[in-house]
Amino acid sequence: MRQERGELESSISSICAQAKEHVNGDELILTYGASAIAERFLRAAAHRKYKLILAEGAEQSEAKEHVNGDELILTYGASAIAERFLRAAAHRKYKLILAEGAEQSEAKEHVNGDELILTYGASAIAERFLRAAAHRKYKLILAEGAEQSESHAMANRLSAAGVSVTVISSASIYAVMSRVNKVVISVKAAMGGGAVLAEAGLHAVTQAARHYCVPVLALAPLYKLSPVHDVSHFNAYAAPHTALPYERHELATDNMHVYAPMYDFAPPDHITLFITNLGGSSPSYMYRMLSELYDLNDYVF
Repeated sequence: MRQERGELESSISSICAQAKEHVNGDELILTYGASAIAERFLRAAAHRKYKLILAEGAEQSEAKEHVNGDELILTYGASAIAERFLRAAAHRKYKLILAEGAEQSEAKEHVNGDELILTYGASAIAERFLRAAAHRKYKLILAEGAEQSESHAMANRLSAAGVSVTVISSASIYAVMSRVNKVVISVKAAMGGGAVLAEAGLHAVTQAARHYCVPVLALAPLYKLSPVHDVSHFNAYAAPHTALPYERHELATDNMHVYAPMYDFAPPDHITLFITNLGGSSPSYMYRMLSELYDLNDYVF
């Protein structure tokens, strides 16, 4: 992951270095919307003393048309697009009601004080869920996922929000599970039968939780509900270096083949409760949601 980020940063830097070649003094340049790469490119040529026309993105221009002064506007959950839209109309002096997303409202119901909660890997949804319950003063065990740096970054952010966080290796999950009160996981997809597709390594977490009868809460917004029952085509593999880093090449031998699965499958009996936009649902009820949200032709083959 660090190597890929380094390559990405190197590519962006090389693009920005060309700004001095393509931007000349006294030119009139037009750009559209907000872009971090475009900003860095134009900033690199600031000494050229050019003139810039910044065309507003769609959210800015539309916000001025649809938001009026003294209006009372309601928005739901956290969204970068909604934030930019509403920020563009801030001068209208409207009033805003921010309704908590499902992860915030459900967190207050399912997380209690002094509980020991375990989560696996880094996830934006799991982070928002756990941050929303920070006032409960619970303790969190964060087991490292495949991206260890992302797991540590998430632990630092939650710790700054007031959550007591302990980071452990994924190899220690079974050893600590007997003391855990709840397991909170984020999933890649929720199947109609109640099974989940998640980050590689999650099956070991849910299996240990089932052995010790620890409830597992799966965070699954309804856009992750999948009509696909055959998960064989999800058997994809990541680059081998994600499992065996280059700096540990001495562990490899000539006859070694490294496989790094991208996904893991957890059956319905490993999940206690799904947390969706509509609240909590048992795995046996997911088929009902599937019939409500999808046409019959989408999942009957």
